[in-house]
Parts: sequence; C-alpha cells; structure tokens
Amino acid sequence: MSDSLFAQASFALHVLLWVQGGLFLGLSLLALVRPAVVARILRAFPRNRVAGLVLTALATAASAWIVYHAALGRFDFLKTYLPLLAILLFVASAWALHELLAVRALAACGLLLGDPILDAILWAPDLLRRDVATAVVYLGLVLAALFFLYPWLYTATLRRLAASLRLRRTILGGMLLLGVLLLALAF
Repeated sequence: MSDSLFAQASFALHVLLWVQGGLFLGLSLLALVRPAVVARILRAFPRNRVAGLVLTALATAASAWIVYHAALGRFDFLKTYLPLLAILLFVASAWALHELLAVRALAACGLLLGDPILDAILWAPDLLRRDVATAVVYLGLVLAALFFLYPWLYTATLRRLAASLRLRRTILGGMLLLGVLLLALAF
C-alpha cells in the first residue's frame, strides 16, 4: 500500500467524522433550541409523500452506484442495464411501499451509507478514529434496519419520546456528546 492511499483514506475518514459529528451536534442543538418545530417535523415525516419520493430516489441512486462499482464477475454484463433497472426499482418501490414510504426510504439510505463509509474506514491508519466511526456506522445500520423492517417503530419511538422529558434529555445529551466526540476525532 502506498502512502498516498493512506493519506486519501485518512482524509476521507476525517471528512466523514466531520459530517457525522456535525450532523449529531446540529440535530441535537436544533432539537434543544426549537423542540416544538422539530417535534412537528418528526411527527409529519412518516407520511410526507415528497420526502418519501426524494429519499427513495436517493436510495435507488445509491444502490445503483454501489452495484456499478461492485465486482460482479460473470454478471458484469448486467451493468449495461443498470440505469433502466434503477428507474424500474424506483417506480416499484414508490408504488409498493407507499405506506410510511419516508421512514422506509430514510432507513434504506441509512443502510446504503454504510458501504462507502466502511470503505473509507477500512484503510484509515488511526485505530481510534476507525473504531469509533465503525461503532457509529454499525449502530446506525442496526437502527436503519429496524426502521426499514418495522416502520411503525418510528412512530412508537416518537410517542415514547413525547411522553418522557427525561428520555428526550438523555437522548439529546447522548447525541451532543457523540457529536462533540466525533468532531474531536476529526482533528
């Protein structure tokens, strides 16, 4: 392995830690500053058709990108038909998963984001950054799989959060700490 490969992977992990940390920190601060607005958005999200279609398109594009860059062996000839298959997949997903489409599509995006993030993590030389980022990715993958398989779990979780101020504060505190930790590891 060359040093330039390590430098590129380290930079990619550095950027990913910035994005993850900024996302956790930004969302938790927004929820602390504007809890009513965030609660209204989270309650409306599962049935938001536009958000569902946009996220489904994003998940379909990410799927096509991952398959295009994968080594398919004797099935490589199918890459020629990938744009058509991606369009058909988008239409079929939007039609078949119309109920709670936004939650399922967000979960699908979460599941698909694990691939490029784990690729960047694989070649990172710093063990601490690599381990923390891997733990966050796998935690996200488990959560995304649960929401994809059981979209009603999203609304049940929101009901529990709405009923318990202590639970909300605990989760927001954890998100704040995780965001700060990830941003600190980005340096």
